[in-house]
Amino acid sequence: MNEIKQILFSISDVLFQTDESGKILYISPSIENIFGFSKKDIIGSDLSTIFYKENDQTEYNDWIQKLGAIKKNHISFEVKMKKKDQSLVWVKINLYKDQIKDNETKNICGTIQDISQTKKLEDMLSSSLDRFKILFEEHFSILENSPSGIIKINNKMIVTYLNPALKEILGIAPGSDSEALGFDITRLPPVINAGFVPSLEKIAQKQRIKVEGPFESLYGKKSYLLVNGVPLVENDKFAGAVFVIEDITQIKELALTLKYQASHDSLTRLMNRREFERLLYQTILDAKKNMNTHVLCYMDLDQFKIVNDTCGHVAGDLLLQQISPILTETLNPGDHLARLGGDEFGVILHNCTMKQAREFSIKLQKSISRFNFYYNNQLFKIGTSIGLASIDSNTANIAEILNSADSACYHAKEKGRNKIYEFHENDSALKVQRTHTEWFNNINQVIDSDRFTVYIQPIQQLSKNAKFNFAGEVLVRIINNNAHLITPDSFIPTAERYQLMSKIDKIVIEKAFSILHNQKNYGRSIFTINLSAQSISEDGFSDFIIKCFQKYSVPAEFICFEITESAVITNITSAIQFIKKLKENGSIFALDDFGSGISSLTNLKKLPVDVLKVSGEFIKNILNNEIDQVMLKSIIEISRAMNLYTIAEFIENQNVIDMVTRMGVDYGQGNYIGAPVPMKGI
Repeated sequence: MNEIKQILFSISDVLFQTDESGKILYISPSIENIFGFSKKDIIGSDLSTIFYKENDQTEYNDWIQKLGAIKKNHISFEVKMKKKDQSLVWVKINLYKDQIKDNETKNICGTIQDISQTKKLEDMLSSSLDRFKILFEEHFSILENSPSGIIKINNKMIVTYLNPALKEILGIAPGSDSEALGFDITRLPPVINAGFVPSLEKIAQKQRIKVEGPFESLYGKKSYLLVNGVPLVENDKFAGAVFVIEDITQIKELALTLKYQASHDSLTRLMNRREFERLLYQTILDAKKNMNTHVLCYMDLDQFKIVNDTCGHVAGDLLLQQISPILTETLNPGDHLARLGGDEFGVILHNCTMKQAREFSIKLQKSISRFNFYYNNQLFKIGTSIGLASIDSNTANIAEILNSADSACYHAKEKGRNKIYEFHENDSALKVQRTHTEWFNNINQVIDSDRFTVYIQPIQQLSKNAKFNFAGEVLVRIINNNAHLITPDSFIPTAERYQLMSKIDKIVIEKAFSILHNQKNYGRSIFTINLSAQSISEDGFSDFIIKCFQKYSVPAEFICFEITESAVITNITSAIQFIKKLKENGSIFALDDFGSGISSLTNLKKLPVDVLKVSGEFIKNILNNEIDQVMLKSIIEISRAMNLYTIAEFIENQNVIDMVTRMGVDYGQGNYIGAPVPMKGI
């Protein structure tokens, strides 16, 4: 990356990137050298606004729009542009479309080359040989000091002039004109090496030429040249020509570097996900067109998280670098390997049956099993879980095949790790997994489009001795594209699996606090908000909550945070610290689903909570189930002994209210008491 930065700062041409509308996303520092503008002046604007002519602006914007629809990957044109001081400069603009999966074009890359000097030379090279001779004498200093190489030939293709810049390109020492003057131009190295000979026929036919190609000087220096040739005409006959030769090696090298960076993972040097998906798209097309069968192999390193957690990310990166060559050596000729992200890798096995793919996977696992990763005197044995999915004429698109292979890989992991699992369309276990994957994408879209909303379900006081004035429990909902509500049971399992719960918790807290801040008519009621295990264990989450109290001016004593037994049991020490910090800030805590865990009493003695929310499993059938009645009675007695208050959930009728009230429950919650309603309506 540092190498690229050095090139960007040293290269004379301007490099830029726009979005599909033409808005500048990036521009290189050389913009200031050519135009006088700073990067800040240009970023976010439309490049065409500094074109000299309005019709040029229109043409440029048309090319931006059309580039994605045409077959060409590259368009170039010449225009006049305005400098910051309003003077004009001739430039050549190159546009390159930036392809991603399914050939969809998003961003556009480009270069701006100052061709003012070249334009001056072209003006000199008029069709009149006599005029050229006059201009040659008048502007000899321009030719001699031009950064571009210049050759003049006569009508017999004999070199009659070459400037110092061209001598440097050829490797001719200054003053040593004899090595080129008087020679046939077809014998000069740049013409031979770069393949310009065929273009000389066009020059002889009085046509202009523009060609480019590789070149090696007399001393072995390799470069890449761009040649513009203009014929000289006298009495309508070919009288010679002038060639302007530019060294565009830097631009070519940068283009190759950027192309490599765009298609390869910087850590492992393997193909990256973007390039892999492009090849996967081509593979799907081949399967449909030629009825070929291929297999997508999706791999996940089993012990990668342990290495990361034990030794840090530096060790994790080193592991990925060391294991990548092992994966590469296992490949069959013509197959493609890529790092898809994190510790996930993908292989496209071309013209491959599922049986052959399984044999390849076994071979791969054996190679990895022989690998020992050492770090700080610790030894780690690495395994890999592999999911296989067939690519055939029925494969719909990239997303579907990746989803299928990823689902199979996850199922291989769940079966005990270091396993291989094949995807089958009617596999019920994989259908559940695919649902998770689809919901993962949906949740991220919901977060980006701000379609989470908060509801509240009322909590009713049942005991006269109850201390707290609860308003209700804050609940999260998703508003889908059809404006329908989606309840948490549809998306929370996926959010938990893909580590998205802390993001959702933050959204719920901010939305609830914002409503309380704006309404300020909630009296001294207490609102309960659920927190996930991921949020409790996340560094800085308690600080985030305290900042939200300050940001929205919500009194901490009006918020009760609900945590479940399963959330605290994974790391009870950090959970206790989390609870104490927020209780010191003024909030109270409720232990949700109490009684559902096998270690409820043990945990309860350690946790500094204020309220027990009795698991709904004890309330649903309490009218007819004596065991549930005994369990509830025991919970109430324990809560009183510890000065805690109780909330009974899942209250569905008046008879349940009457019974739990008689038994001593302090609060009730359920659809009979009140269904969830939008929190904005409280």
